[in-house]
Amino acid sequence: MGAPEIESKFVVCRCQTCPGKIEFDASRAGEAATCPHCGCETILFFTPTVTPPARTPDERNAEIEYVLSSVSSSPMEPVWLGTEASIVVIRLNSGAVLQIKAVRLFDAAKLNFLSAQKTHAAELFEGVKSPYRAFGDIGWVLLASKVTGMLEKKLSREAAEDGIELIQKIAELERQLRLDIKFFHVGQIQEIENPIPNLWTVLMSGLRFVHSEEDFITVKDTEGIVKKIRWNCVESYEYQANK
Repeated sequence: MGAPEIESKFVVCRCQTCPGKIEFDASRAGEAATCPHCGCETILFFTPTVTPPARTPDERNAEIEYVLSSVSSSPMEPVWLGTEASIVVIRLNSGAVLQIKAVRLFDAAKLNFLSAQKTHAAELFEGVKSPYRAFGDIGWVLLASKVTGMLEKKLSREAAEDGIELIQKIAELERQLRLDIKFFHVGQIQEIENPIPNLWTVLMSGLRFVHSEEDFITVKDTEGIVKKIRWNCVESYEYQANK
């Protein structure tokens, strides 16, 4: 008999240079490979999936309440990579030119927690069109009453009530995140020289702040005016570290 065949397991990781995703056999983890998106060399890696123990609705609610209560401003300042004079100059495809001095970023841990809650909600909505989309969709609470009856047809009334309560808590969590406004000067943002918002990062007080992956990015110009920009309308981009 020949040697037993090893079953392939394909996983996905992000390129270490660009935000492109690479699918590969898990047995190649740790190897160097060429990114098919940007052509740069990257290391293949993945995090094994571990199924957490099931939690009761009360435990999940307590966790959400804790996250809601922890949304607050951090007293420490991030490290400066540029200077207070650093700016980003962009040109939109409309021809408008904007000088950006600050970008709004979000607490990565809270965004990840919100995403995990949405995943759990999607499980409750099995077979039902879920009202959950990317961060930024504000219609969830309004949809709660519409999906109640659909849930009750598939689940017990108790489970349906848990699902509706989860909708409301997730909506409140996102509302709190939107109220917790943090703008960071472009001179404080890592990878700001690259016109790829998903790479922009600020480390502060042990926390990590990132772009929310919405289509729009909220910025402040050099006059302090807050503006929202649809990123796919940006035609040119230049980071001036020492204007």
